[in-house]
Amino acid sequence: MRKIVFCSLVLSGALLFAGCNKQAAPAPTSTPKAHISNANVNLEPVNQRPYVWLAPSGTEDPYGPGKSLVINVTDLKQNSKTFDYEVEYDAGSLVQGFFDSATNVTLPYKSTKLFGTCSTGGKCTFNTGVTGGTLTIQFDNNVTLQQEWSWSDVRGNTIFPSRDGKFGVDLSGAKTKATNAVVYQTPGYPGTAPGEIVAGPYTVGFNAAVTGTVKANMHVGDVQATIYGYDGKQWNALKTTVSNGQASAVGDLMQAYMAVKK
Repeated sequence: MRKIVFCSLVLSGALLFAGCNKQAAPAPTSTPKAHISNANVNLEPVNQRPYVWLAPSGTEDPYGPGKSLVINVTDLKQNSKTFDYEVEYDAGSLVQGFFDSATNVTLPYKSTKLFGTCSTGGKCTFNTGVTGGTLTIQFDNNVTLQQEWSWSDVRGNTIFPSRDGKFGVDLSGAKTKATNAVVYQTPGYPGTAPGEIVAGPYTVGFNAAVTGTVKANMHVGDVQATIYGYDGKQWNALKTTVSNGQASAVGDLMQAYMAVKK
C-alpha cells in the first residue's frame, strides 16, 4: 500500500533569473490542513477558469535546480482572489504532497514548493523519483479545479509527454541545458481562445532556455485542427499537419498549447 505524506513548505521571495546569485535557503514551516475535497471538480467552463502554468525550479532555487515545483497564476478569471491549493505527486513508491493558501492575491502570483521536507534547523530531506501528480485549486467561492502534471528528467530524453498521453513536445531538434521539464494540463487559458478548442490547453516548463526547433504533438481525433502556441503575450497559429488523429506543429517552444477547430 502506498503511503501518502503531506507537508507545507514555502520558499519565500521572488524567483531570480538564471545566472543570478543564489539566496540562502529560508527556514521552512509546516502547517497541517485538511485535504481539499475532490467532489464537484472542474464544473466551470474552460473560458471561466484561471490560467496556471508550472515549471521546475532553476538555478535560483537555493536547494538546487529541479528540487522544487514553481506554480504560476497569471489570469484568474474568477471574482475570488483567495484560494487553497494542494499538490499530490508520485515520488518512487510514495505519494507525497503539499498544500498552501493564497489570500487577496495580486497577479502574477508565484509560489515555489520543495519536493521534500526541512527541519527548523535547516536539515532537508529531498524526495526523489518524482514523475508527476495532480494540482487541486479551490477558491473561496467553492470553485474547485483539479488537473494532472508530468515531471521528467531532461538528460537522456527528447520527448516530454503529458500525464494523459494526449500531448507532448519533442526536443530532438532543439538544445537546452535544462535538467527537468513539467507538462501540465492547465485548467484554463490566458486571454481569449482563438477559436473552438478541441484539445488542450497544456503548458510546458523547463528550468533553462530551449533553443532550436520544437515539435508539439496533440491528439485531436477526427477533427481538422490548428495548433496554437502562447508565447507569454499572445496566441500564435502554428503551421499544423493532421494525420491519423494526431496534430503536429513545429516551431519555437511555447509556454502553452491548444488545438482549435479549423
